[in-house]
Formats: sequence, C-alpha cells, structure tokens
Amino acid sequence: MYRIEAQGFRGGIWLFWKTNSVDLHLVKSSTQFITMDVNPGSTRPWSLTIIYASPHETLRQSLWANLSEYGRTCNKPWLLAGDLNKTRSMEERFNCSDDLARWCNNFNLWIENNHLIELGFSGPRYTWTRGNTVETRKYVRLDHGLCNEHWRMLFEEASVRHLLQNKSNHNPLLISLHGFTPVQASMRPFRFQAAWLAHSSFKDFLQDNWNPQDLLYPSLFRLSVALEEWNKLVFGNLFRRRREIWARLEGIQKRLSPEQNRFLLQLEKSLRHDLDEVLDQIETFWFQKSRTEAIQDGDRNTRFYHLSFEVSPGDDNDDQLVWDSTTHGSFSIRSAVALIRNDIQDTSNPGWELIWRAPLPQKMRFFLWLARHDRLMTNSNRFIRGLTDDPRCKGCLNGEEHTVHLLRDCKLAREIWTHLVPHARQIAFFNLPLKDWMSSNLVNGSLSDRNWATIFATATWWLWKCRNRRCFENPELHQPEAWVFIQARAREIINAFNAPSLPSSVASKQRIQEAFVHWHALREDWIKLNIDGASRGNPRPAGGGGIFRDHYGNSIRAFACNFGWCTSVKAEALALLKGLRIAWDMGYKKLEITLDSQITAWKSRQPCPRNQPLYFHHKGV
Repeated sequence: MYRIEAQGFRGGIWLFWKTNSVDLHLVKSSTQFITMDVNPGSTRPWSLTIIYASPHETLRQSLWANLSEYGRTCNKPWLLAGDLNKTRSMEERFNCSDDLARWCNNFNLWIENNHLIELGFSGPRYTWTRGNTVETRKYVRLDHGLCNEHWRMLFEEASVRHLLQNKSNHNPLLISLHGFTPVQASMRPFRFQAAWLAHSSFKDFLQDNWNPQDLLYPSLFRLSVALEEWNKLVFGNLFRRRREIWARLEGIQKRLSPEQNRFLLQLEKSLRHDLDEVLDQIETFWFQKSRTEAIQDGDRNTRFYHLSFEVSPGDDNDDQLVWDSTTHGSFSIRSAVALIRNDIQDTSNPGWELIWRAPLPQKMRFFLWLARHDRLMTNSNRFIRGLTDDPRCKGCLNGEEHTVHLLRDCKLAREIWTHLVPHARQIAFFNLPLKDWMSSNLVNGSLSDRNWATIFATATWWLWKCRNRRCFENPELHQPEAWVFIQARAREIINAFNAPSLPSSVASKQRIQEAFVHWHALREDWIKLNIDGASRGNPRPAGGGGIFRDHYGNSIRAFACNFGWCTSVKAEALALLKGLRIAWDMGYKKLEITLDSQITAWKSRQPCPRNQPLYFHHKGV
C-alpha cells in the first residue's frame, strides 16, 4: 500500500495492490498524484498515474506541469486515471455556468500537447453530483481515463466503466485492461455453492431431486437445473432483492443525468436506505450461516461487496426523443430562445457559403462567422451582458467598441485598411453595414486582387488578436507597419491552400470523380494491406482495423483495435501505424497499402511539424 495523506478535508490518495500478482514501484508523487511503475509479469512494464486534482485552478497548474514533464521523459506505456477536476466540453456539465467553456479548451489543449488519448467510458454520463433538490442539483464528469499511444497499443481493448454512486458524490471508475465482454448466461458453467449446504431447506430439496438408483450423469444434469431454479426462488431471494435495488438505482442515476426530477431524487434516497438494510441482512446471513471464507468478505467495504453485483448490459439501441434545434440533440435555453426569435440560421444565406467555403484555416472561418453575427465579445457586447461598465474602445477611446468599430473604424484599424484597400474603393469600403461589409469583402477579386478574401480575413483576424493582446498582455502594444505582416501571412495561407499535393476540396477545386474499386493482382511474394479507421464523432469513440492478403487475394491475417476517444483522421493514422507494426513483426517487407483516407495517405508522405497533435503517430509511420 502507498498513500498520500489528505490536506484537511481535501485530497488524499490510497493505492492498494496485490503483491502476489503485480509489482509496483514508486516513481514520483505529490499531494495531487502518484506515479508508479507497474510490472505485471505477463506483459511489458508500464506506468500508472493516479490523480486527485485540487479544486483550485492555481494549484492544478503545478499538477499539469509535473505530468507534462514526466510525459516528455516517459518512454513506457502510460495510463492516467482519477479525478482530474476538468471537463472536455460543456456537454460534460449539467446545470453549471457557461463561463467554464474556456477551461474545457485549456484541458483539451493540454491533452493534445501531451499526445494523450481519451479512453471513453460506459455507464452513467456524469461522475460527480452535488445538491439534493432540482434547483441545486449539478452533474459533472470530472473523472477521466487517459493514456499515451504505447499504452493504447498494449491494451487495445481496455475500457472504462462508471460505476454507481453510493456513499460518495463521485462515481468510481473501473478500468478493465481487456474490456468488458459480457458472458452469455448459457455459456456460464454451473458451480455448486458450498453455502447452499447451510440452508435449512436444502436437505429436503436434495431428497426430492436426487435418486441414487439413476445414472450419474443424467442425475447431475437434472440436479444442476433444479439447483439453479431453487437458488433463484428460495436461497437467492435476498441477493435478488439487492440486484433489483442496484438496477433501479442505476436507472435513476442514468435518468437524472440529462434531466432533473424531484420524485426521482426522493426515490433514490429511499432506495439507498433499502439497500443499506439489505446489505446488513446479507452480512448477518454470511456471519450466521456460512462456514466458508465468505465470512471474511462480509464487510461491505471489501471486494465481496463490490464484486457481488454484475451490471446488466444496457440497451443502447432504444429510440429516444431529441431536440432538433441543436446539433447534439439536447435541449438548451439558447436554442429555445433562438427558435422563438426565428433566429435559426438559414444555410441558403450567401454569407454562410462565403465563410465556410473560403480557403482559410478553420479558426479564421469560425472567427468570421462570429464577427458577421456580431457575437465577438467586444466591450459593447460585454457591456450589454453586464461584464463591464465601460463599452468604449481601449485602442482609441473615441467610440463604443462594437464589431464594426473594432475591425474597421478604429484609428488603428483604419491605418491598416488605408494601406491595403485601393484609394478609389475606400469610400464604399468604410461605409457599408457589418454583414454587407463582410460579405462583399469575402468575394475574391472584389477589390481587383483575386486573393482579396484571404487578405481581408487575415487582417480582421490580426486586428482581433491584437486587441486581445492589448487587453490581456500589453495595453501599449502597437505594431508598426502591421499591413506588411498581414500580407506576408496571407501569402502563406494562399500558398498552403494552392499546394498541388494538398488533398483538400477547397484548394484543388476538383470535381468528385467516380472510381471503380476492384482487386488488382499483386506481384508474387507481395502482401496487400487494406486498413480503415472510423470515429462516431469528432472526437468520439473510435476504432480501426485491417486485413492482409497474399498475391492470390487470400486472407492471411487481420486485426481490429479500439482507439478510445479521438477523431476519424487520428483513427486512420493509428490503424495505419498498427498495420505497419504487424507487417514488420511478421516480416512482410514487400507491402502494398490501401486506405480510403486521402488526408492520411498524403500526411504519411509529408514531413510533419513537431507541434502537430499527430506528430508522434506520423513519426511512428
């Protein structure tokens, strides 16, 4: 055992392990985490980090720094799990403030920078609750399982299950290295329970169902069937009641995840009380009746209590109601207000097409979309929301800082535009309303320059970034001749999107062409590898696989992998990497690879910058 003592009522980590099954050696520890080297004997050694992050953001910064430092030097498979006190998106919070979205972005950035993979989960959606009434009840998924690429490859089927809450406001995490494969009832072998002998009615049951004169094998088969029925109806009543209460609690906690219900909260409280009574009765039963080692397992805080319940697999295929005014199908106040105001965006609007089909980085498109709909958090919008008492522009102090003023009319912006916009076009340029101004300038060639849309987007993006730097870093910031930098940056974007080898429909402007897919015979001694990867979202649970064929087309080997929580592009890259590793181990040196991801094929042949999220996967390929 190894432990980190609590700091008052906060923190504290206790780590237990079976010394006869696995060897653990301490590597590093602090008040918020323990890192151990795990040597199970059956597989290669790996690292385990158990985390109990502080609720204070300033204290958590040291945790992220320590973990990042260890990750840079760790060359082993690495698993991180525990209470990270962070969420990856606002969908992992319910009835919480929307101001926490920035923290989600920072957490996602930390995961990407450390090249970690989300293991996903099954069971209840949230792992932490607070509040006993509908008005005060909050749900958050604070507990996560993360790993690096080597650990994911070592334990391809590993998965995380959120267990049910009982005495804590946290759901425990159960991590299985080989996944949770339910055993069909018909495949479970019959086992005689020694505790049956202690039941008062067992002797009478045995006399009624056993005939010493019959053949042994048929008699044993009939007795096993009768024993299973007797166990359910007579002996197992106590345990069946416990399973029923567990099942009802599981259903209540799943139902309470997306919605609040006063009746269900009261029912949950009542069922917890009933569960305590049943557990007390089971402990008494084992103590009084059993002559087996189960007496030592009677305490509900030991493994007997936790292993006595099997969670029934839920049916995830049931139809359910969804809210069609949001992309994720969940109701939100914002979408309802937009529906009432008839503010749902019309995709036939030309502004939509100009922005989302522009040859620009995705972050610029998103920024332009917010700017066109006046959703940038300027001082004017902050004043309307009660976040500031001064709506004026901090750059010129001459007017209210709304979107048009910030991006066009401020003296700092005008200085840039006068150098970029031809003099003959400046009168019209500086007098259009916001939406018309942005739409007219997002058309290439609108100002005699066929790449004007890219220059315009780069300039507005730079003005917004410069404004934020003045607010949060240096109030006196002013970059002379900024238009020179903007033009250089715009040329980089133009050259990148016009690269002939870039597999982008935006850049190549090529029409979709039909291609007839069929088997191409290989040269003798060559091996064909077909791979594919997919994700249920971006990101969401993902997987991939591949199949090896000889030059006759015969299948000789196949594989399938669970890649945890990632994007489809990353799943394709991981499937390619897995296939190449298998080919190398099997000695397949003459290999032809086919995959349906043009992006993955293109990136695997190009140098990848070290700061890219897929750098280590690309390096492995």
